[in-house]
Amino acid sequence: MSFKRYQQLGEAAVLNFYNGNYRESADKYLEAATTACPGTWADGRWHIFHGYTSILREKYFAPSERDMEALDRMIHDKSEGKLFRAEAAFTRGLLLWDVGERIQAAELYRESIRIAEKASEKERQRLVLSNKTDTNNNQSVAYQPVKEVIDSVVAQSRENLAILERPSFRPLMEPQKRSNGTVCPTDVRHFFTSPDLGCQLTKPNYDKLISVGGAECDHCGTKREDLGLSHLKICSRCMRAFYCSQDCQKRQWKAGHKEACRKPGEVKDGDFVRLQGLASKPELNGRVVQAIQPLESQPGRWEVQIDQQKSISVAAEKLEQLRPLH
Repeated sequence: MSFKRYQQLGEAAVLNFYNGNYRESADKYLEAATTACPGTWADGRWHIFHGYTSILREKYFAPSERDMEALDRMIHDKSEGKLFRAEAAFTRGLLLWDVGERIQAAELYRESIRIAEKASEKERQRLVLSNKTDTNNNQSVAYQPVKEVIDSVVAQSRENLAILERPSFRPLMEPQKRSNGTVCPTDVRHFFTSPDLGCQLTKPNYDKLISVGGAECDHCGTKREDLGLSHLKICSRCMRAFYCSQDCQKRQWKAGHKEACRKPGEVKDGDFVRLQGLASKPELNGRVVQAIQPLESQPGRWEVQIDQQKSISVAAEKLEQLRPLH
């Protein structure tokens, strides 16, 4: 592919963005960074690829299946630079979080960190064209070492992962400004509301439910960083319980995880779940409720208790599975 075509696509992407044609801009950015790219470290390629991922993260439109596939290809292409792969994993995680897929989002943040940590010193010393913000919050484009850019991607991944792993970590979220100066739409990333179920659910249990896990062993409580591990062992069935060793996993299985373990998407009577995607009652989205029973008279729907006196009927696909308490 000629360098001229690569440059033309990059210029067209910028022009379309400033004309408000965000979908076309993203498509041009993606083509320039992938099929039209003359090489992994072609001049300006990082700036182009970051333009593409920024458009997706700033939510000018719903990402397409093609976008998700493009990010997946970048994540798993070992011939690519670690910077590009880590950025793709971070972006994919954010897009999954936007649609309530918190477990998958957390794993992609971990993958972003793992990829970045494997970047060689040679790659980290490379210079890439990138956006730079000064102390007065003014932006410019300049060459920066990959080290600075990839460390920023890792910092963002760690920050988002901390929110998912530790529910008590609640930063005050300022309105997020997009690249075009408008405010990014409100999302579900930090939205949970506490249940009103009397004494059935203590705060520690509530915190465990809404955490994605992975910060500490679910049996002995030892923190992952204290063990010097990048990640813990995970239950292969529910994918929501984490352990520092096989011994702890076996002990917790006997201590109650055997009864609490659920396959992905499985809900049983008495489980705590989170409501999501309710169009008729949007004020209940984010509410943690208790599943009472499936409704025989309405296949595919559940009766759920939303407070101490009231229950409602909800479609099964509107129930987000939470972490097991044991």
